[in-house]
Amino acid sequence: MSVQSLLLIVCALGLCHCDNCSYTALEKHLNLDNQSQDIRPVSDWNNITYVFISMTLYTVINLDTNLQSLTSYVWFSMEWKNEFIQWDPNMFCNITHFFYKPNKLWAPDIYIVEMTEADDKNPVIPFYGINNDGLISFGKPIRIASTCNLDVYFFPFDTQHCNITVINYFEEDIQFTPKYNSSYIYKQSKDSFFNIGEWKLLNFSVTNLPNGVRYQVTIKRNASVQVIAFIVPICFLIFLDVIAMFIHLEDTQRLMFKITVVLGFALLLVVLNQVLATSESPPLLSVFCCTCMAIMVASIMGSIATTYMNDLSDTNQEVPGWIHLLVIKFLARVLFFKVPHRHEVKVETIIEDDNSGYTEIGLVSHRARDPLYTENSLEVELLKMLLKEVQNIHKKLIDANEDDEETDWHTVALVVDRLFLIFYLITIFILFVTVFTLWAQN
Repeated sequence: MSVQSLLLIVCALGLCHCDNCSYTALEKHLNLDNQSQDIRPVSDWNNITYVFISMTLYTVINLDTNLQSLTSYVWFSMEWKNEFIQWDPNMFCNITHFFYKPNKLWAPDIYIVEMTEADDKNPVIPFYGINNDGLISFGKPIRIASTCNLDVYFFPFDTQHCNITVINYFEEDIQFTPKYNSSYIYKQSKDSFFNIGEWKLLNFSVTNLPNGVRYQVTIKRNASVQVIAFIVPICFLIFLDVIAMFIHLEDTQRLMFKITVVLGFALLLVVLNQVLATSESPPLLSVFCCTCMAIMVASIMGSIATTYMNDLSDTNQEVPGWIHLLVIKFLARVLFFKVPHRHEVKVETIIEDDNSGYTEIGLVSHRARDPLYTENSLEVELLKMLLKEVQNIHKKLIDANEDDEETDWHTVALVVDRLFLIFYLITIFILFVTVFTLWAQN
């Protein structure tokens, strides 16, 4: 056993005083006071300094869809080798690692490409970790506000991919390299990820670039809040508009109710527009809402048209022949609409007899003209009263027969209204199935 080993054992047991067991002696041995922050610590300028980058995602603070910016909180660390710092741990009581102030040591300059604002509130770690082989490590938590190209087409069931790229612009002899692979940093981030908002972590991967390291954050929105705030009210408003189609055609409240529903739907679209991001491709939810709005407006126009047709039934305007043929004869059968039958009333011709002094009809027996019967004045008066009542009934039947053309407008209005209702239901059904299928596939 050498004398140096015996000295180390004795110093370790505290039986003697050994200056090499102090960090001050180690600093003097390494001559750290003469280190420069401006000079890359390599013995040969042709040597490349490899900087190992590592990042762990703690949480997503905010993802602003309007500003398209991601605010995240990460633990950032990097390691590099200083070729002028080395020592033998056996010479310094097995000291293999110690901390030193960074104001006298060189450190690589880093730049985050997507960062939009500097955060002076990040905690400052005033020490670098130094190993006996010259490896220097540094780490601290960072709040990063970065840009993110959002894809909100499937909002609120969207998945976002945001990048955090760490590069070095000016020094070509410095190579940034990821310290860990994607599976390791994802597992580490998933174990430490704290969900404080509407986003959940799906993946966290790393890619090595020629002049840097790119980390990609994949997060998915928790859509429960948006479903309750937007999709459920939209479905309720559309359901109310469909129910309004079953209000009686002659009721004036039908049109007012549908207009009120459309105004409420428009107000909901204004609120939704403030939440969604402005992008070249509109979100699927916006397309869905605009299509529903167009269908509801078309439904109002259809209600106005059918109301106008129904009002024509109170006038003396006749239904054109082509409308009668197309709507009543053809379209009503296609839509299984039961058209009411028109019964023709045949009334015998009334004949005036100047000699008898009273009215006769063909239904009166020939015997009524016999002198034997006309002698009785009571019977004559009864016959006159009976003929007068027959004349009144005859007039009412003629008036009802003349009103047949007016009631045809009412039938046309009912058939067209049913046509609008069927088209409304089919369009809404196709629209809902398409949109929800696309959302389910995302």
